[in-house]
Amino acid sequence: LGFAEPADADRAVDVVQALTDRPVRREGAASLALTAPDGERLLPGAVRALDAAGVIVRQATGVPPTLDDVFLALTGATRHETETARV
Repeated sequence: LGFAEPADADRAVDVVQALTDRPVRREGAASLALTAPDGERLLPGAVRALDAAGVIVRQATGVPPTLDDVFLALTGATRHETETARV
């Protein structure tokens, strides 16, 4: 999620965090990111909740998980970490 001002991102953290048990991360001065298994449901709900809270969203992007994301979620380690540990 992208916002015009860092203060908007500050306000948005609590709003978005109330919608999920996943950690909401700051990405740059005016952006937030999170990884959620139900992202396709969470994203529109987050935009609606932010709008209701008076926070203007400038950008909202959902990115499908990569195979590396799935591997990390299942094993707790990246493929690179796993391959390095075997050597």
